[in-house]
Amino acid sequence: MYYLVKGKCVGEYQGTFEWVITADSKEDAIIDAKKDLTKQDVITEVEELSVEQCIEREMEDIKSEIKRQYLISHYDYENVTIRRYNEIKKEFDSSPDNFYQAVKEANMKLRLLRRIKRFVNIENVKLNDVRKFLTEAVKAETEEQLTEIINKFKEVK
Repeated sequence: MYYLVKGKCVGEYQGTFEWVITADSKEDAIIDAKKDLTKQDVITEVEELSVEQCIEREMEDIKSEIKRQYLISHYDYENVTIRRYNEIKKEFDSSPDNFYQAVKEANMKLRLLRRIKRFVNIENVKLNDVRKFLTEAVKAETEEQLTEIINKFKEVK
């Protein structure tokens, strides 16, 4: 069974948490959750979930991550004020076409990762270099540009 465990972190890392835990009972879910909590942290709610609810939660997380990665790769994320970033998010959310573009780009990046794994040992490449490659590669307008970007990435050590 699946359980949604919610609570508050009180100590050094203040905030809230929500975890889906697989357990045989509500009590077992609480025991499992407490393994990752401090003594001060508090579990406020435990709710049984269906597998469909778990899938829905994960799909929402994936959608949020796709949106976040899209915004990071298209805007100077580190140098944008919070106000401007919120404006960008609001603008992004104003049209379903924007999310379609984000999903399309995420899918392209996954295909590119499969493609480069054939000729680049990505385990030996810095994550930042992979991100830069993917950001550049999705902007390529022709196969020649993409080949040039790929060849440049092959040289990264």
